[in-house]
Amino acid sequence: MPVVMALAALEQDADLRPDVREDIGMMKRNIEVETKLLNELLDLSRITTGKVELDVETVDLNEIVRHACESCRFQMCQRDIRLETEFREHGALIAADSPRLQQVLRNVLENAVKFSLEKSMIKVTTARQAGGRWEVRMRDSGIGIPAERISGIFDAFEQGGMNVTRKYGGLGLGLTVCKALVELHQGSIRAESAGPGQGSTFIVELPGQAAELPVKRPDSL
Repeated sequence: MPVVMALAALEQDADLRPDVREDIGMMKRNIEVETKLLNELLDLSRITTGKVELDVETVDLNEIVRHACESCRFQMCQRDIRLETEFREHGALIAADSPRLQQVLRNVLENAVKFSLEKSMIKVTTARQAGGRWEVRMRDSGIGIPAERISGIFDAFEQGGMNVTRKYGGLGLGLTVCKALVELHQGSIRAESAGPGQGSTFIVELPGQAAELPVKRPDSL
């Protein structure tokens, strides 16, 4: 986005007073947050009206996971969060829309970073399941999810309660979009947590290479 790029360039000006640099950084962060929220609203609108279909090809799930992890590395470094990955098999071929699946994994990882303590760890693993399905697990050691909230964590505008929304911001749409996109892939996503302060695990299950998914029409978006 040109405005964000311009603010980022200004932020690097060595002659700026510290208070001005801080204000520019705040403006840049706010624009980025508002852009993300707008994109989530647009995605949810397209999905609920049936205007999102998938551009499916055979892809390597491990590579998609690597790209998603790399896209979140800056946020992890800012909070001194260590990332551990474990890919149990090579050639994890699935039928998927790579950008959309990366969007799902990136969103879940960004949430993991957002709700984790500094200097903690996030672990991401992939593994083949029974019936040729594949699983991605993303575990953090963050604030966890209360038992009464976990069943609705993927509902629109749900973020684990008012106190969580007030402290961490956001509209609670990201996981709703993730669930819809995973289901378009004929997969599933669920969350597990032992409770507050015990961290969370998000599990994405996807069919293997032979899945028959809807192909995106050129005018579908």
